[in-house]
Amino acid sequence: MPAIATGIPKLDEILKGGIPEHSLVILGGMPGAGKTILSLQILFNKAREDWKVLFFTTTYQPTNKLVEYNKQFSFFDEAKLNKSVLLVDLGALIKNHPLPDVLTEIVKHVQNNGVKLMVIDSFKPISDIAGSRFEMWRFCNELAAQLDEYHCAGILVGEYLLPEDLTLPEFAVADGIINLEIQRTDYAVSRAVRVYKMRGVNFQEGLHTYGIGGDGIRMMLPAPVVAAGRPEI
Repeated sequence: MPAIATGIPKLDEILKGGIPEHSLVILGGMPGAGKTILSLQILFNKAREDWKVLFFTTTYQPTNKLVEYNKQFSFFDEAKLNKSVLLVDLGALIKNHPLPDVLTEIVKHVQNNGVKLMVIDSFKPISDIAGSRFEMWRFCNELAAQLDEYHCAGILVGEYLLPEDLTLPEFAVADGIINLEIQRTDYAVSRAVRVYKMRGVNFQEGLHTYGIGGDGIRMMLPAPVVAAGRPEI
């Protein structure tokens, strides 16, 4: 199956080439796991290949804070903003409009800009306004269908607790599920990627360790254990 390389070598190896084209993938994990960093890193990697990509923010992460917090990473190229990397704030729309209007706005930006890869971070505010599980399932199903029609892949970022949250309707629709797991003690921090699902891909199962440094997400072997409160390099 054709894949969109993430530009992170070990992660692409785990995914057997990257994220499948036109797929809808959930990127989950608890706060501090690096979900936003990873999704932005993938987008900027594709922007360097002259792709047009989209990053939708919600009420959890306004665009000005997004830039300020992430411009420290070497992959973050401010010259690409509003050119190859488009940032769109959905916060006000989500607060004041029903899910069909949110879907229309997302698809409009994808279609009008010829986008091949888009991210929604965080997806939780969208799921929070759904009136029922069926409404959430229908939204995700229609989103997946529209992205496929316009040859675009989507990454839905959320603070999900896995495997408990796998019963939520968005997970039934998603083609892929990637989780960033983090364990903290008083003395150490450890991080690992686990792929729960990727339709049509014979991905590598199990835990794959990673760190966060100036370059963003970097896959590691063997598993790193670092002193709490100190950056991983």
